[in-house]
Amino acid sequence: MVVYQDLDGKLYTFSATSWSKNFIGGAPVALRLRGELVRATARVVDELPLIGQVIRHMVSAHGESLVAGMGLIGHGPDGAARLQPSCPRAAGWSSSP
Repeated sequence: MVVYQDLDGKLYTFSATSWSKNFIGGAPVALRLRGELVRATARVVDELPLIGQVIRHMVSAHGESLVAGMGLIGHGPDGAARLQPSCPRAAGWSSSP
């Protein structure tokens, strides 16, 4: 199972491993989504504002503890959740070109 977030019709996931380098510049992918095979184009996302927006949506959809467990957010001295400075790249994919 992979945790992903749908945002404006595009799906996003995160990885701290090097597999995301395979999607630099875009690459065709096939994935099973809710039991159906979907063909799409995957791309690496490096834009921090977009990554932050995806993470905020993931927290709303899946809960802060799951997203923190993925290493995407941490808690500052004041206890507030913050985007981790070493946040992994996001890979985004959509079925539109």
